[in-house]
Order: sequence, then C-alpha cells, then structure tokens
Amino acid sequence: MAKRIGLALGAGSARGLSHLGVLKAFKDKNIKPAYIAGTSIGSMMGAVYASGNLDDVTELMRHITLGKMANYLDFTIPRQALMEGDKIMKLIREIIPISDFKDLEIPLSVVACDIHTGKQVINDSGDVHNAVRASISLPGIFLPVHHDNMWLVDGGLVNPVPVSVVRKHDVDVVIAVDLNFDVLDVNGQKTNKKTKKQLKAEATEKAKADSDTSEADSLEQVVGKKQNWISGALGSRFTGLERSVKDTFERWFDDDEKKRDKGPSIFDALAFSIDIMSVQITRRNFETDPADFYINPAVGHLGLCAYDEPGPNIDDGYRLAIELIEKDGLAD
Repeated sequence: MAKRIGLALGAGSARGLSHLGVLKAFKDKNIKPAYIAGTSIGSMMGAVYASGNLDDVTELMRHITLGKMANYLDFTIPRQALMEGDKIMKLIREIIPISDFKDLEIPLSVVACDIHTGKQVINDSGDVHNAVRASISLPGIFLPVHHDNMWLVDGGLVNPVPVSVVRKHDVDVVIAVDLNFDVLDVNGQKTNKKTKKQLKAEATEKAKADSDTSEADSLEQVVGKKQNWISGALGSRFTGLERSVKDTFERWFDDDEKKRDKGPSIFDALAFSIDIMSVQITRRNFETDPADFYINPAVGHLGLCAYDEPGPNIDDGYRLAIELIEKDGLAD
C-alpha cells in the first residue's frame, strides 16, 4: 500500500521557485501528496499545485524577470509597509485558479502569524487567495492582511517550515522542503548573496547550448525601457516622485560588490533579518517536530528578489526530489 505523504513547504521569498521543481518531481512520479502545508512562498506554490496549475505556473516562472515581477509591485508612502500588496494579490489570483479551500485537489493549510499576539494562524477554509496573501506578507514589505479581527503577516515569523502542521493530519511520511538550510554557513555567518552578474555567469556556463537568454534582463536594462515599470509600480499618485524614487529603488537593488561596504539595502536588511530569524526558529522547531525526510535546495545565497535566473532554482528542487523519491522508494 502506498504511503500517505505530507509536504511541508517552507518560506524563502524568491528561493521558493525551488518548490515548483519539487512538486513537479512528485507529479512526474505519479505521487499525489495526501496533505500540503505551506508558509509564505511555500503557501503560494502549494496552492498553485493543489489547484492543478503547476505546469502553467512553472513555465511562467521559468521566464520571469525582475522587470516582469515589478509589474506586481505597488509602492505606497511607508507608514506600515513599502507596498500595498494589491498587485501581488492580482498575481495570486492569476496563478491560483481556485478561490475556495474546499475545491482544491489536495488538502492545504496556509500558515500566517497574528502580528499582535505572535501566535501561529492556520488557514484551511474559506478564501485561498486571502490566506496566501496573508502568509506572504513580509513585515515592512507588504501591508498586513486583516482577517477574523486579526492583522496577519508572514507565517515565517512563527513556523518557517510547517512540519508540525502536516503532522496533525492523516499522513505516514512528512517531507520538509527547507529553503533556508544554507542561509548561514558552517561558521554561523550569513551566506553572501550572489550578484546578478555571478548568477548569470553560472547559468551561462551551465547551459551554453541554450541560446535563449533574452529573458534575463538586468536591472539596468529594465529601468531603461520606454515602458517604465517603476512608474507602474508607483502609480499615478506618485508621478512627481518618479525620479527620486527611481534613484532610490536602484540603490536598494544595487548588488555591485564594490558598494557592499556601505552596508545592506533596506530590502537586504529586512530580508537578512528574517532569514537569520527563520533559521533559528526552524532549527528549534525541527528539534521538537522533525520531518521524516528533508529536501534542502542550495539557494541560501539568493536574495529577496533573485528572479533573474529562475531555471536553476526550479531544476535543483526537481533533482533533489527525484533523488529522494528513488532512493527511499516513496513511489512504491
């Protein structure tokens, strides 16, 4: 009799593209998980899979760029966060075609955090889109989501890899996908984020035969296009601020190694803080609620918005999942 497998898909922002590869591996091996729980980007990719849209979204994400992702950013005057999140909600609705948990092909739980109490909030009924939007609400980046008299933020603050949530359901085996496994090196130091130039060089070396590199737009190419995506992100309300915000935005995302001595950008500071916290929380959680198997994509070097080279992230997740399935006979 086939084992009932539960997947715990972890938080990790752009690193979460690896989840697509993991899920594709299970699909290709005709293994349908009995249950999925996801935190942050893990909730989004879990919902994509549970709604039957994995192949289309994987193809979409293989051709994603920073410029294309910027179409889903809507900056606001920062009082609670840098972005309102309405445009990212549009993306959520586009890639997750089912809106109610009860209609999903696979049972799913989405983890968020009540910002006032610090308690874990598990959403597994009602509006899938709203639950995912809450789960990805990085504090300081996206506005919190108001739900059931609570203000919800990213679930990574309490349960970055929700093994404990999966354990509560009728499964025989729990597999954890930890995107932050190598965020800290062996000395406990933050792994250096790779620059876009380094990522592009590695991808070029790995796939010399692939001539289709036109999608890998650099930030410099993106901001120079006639259709200014920064204007779209800001909206008409901030047209007068476009130049100053554009300059600021370029500095935020500037990954020139020569300028790193000036300190991390606002995005890096927020992301690094959450990364380090997530690693510590995950280690503690795994001590009390260990998974049966772990998939640890080597993506700790990637930053918050590392959408320049999605292919290798997806492929790495796929390879590791196939190895686990075949080695441990999970398809039997």
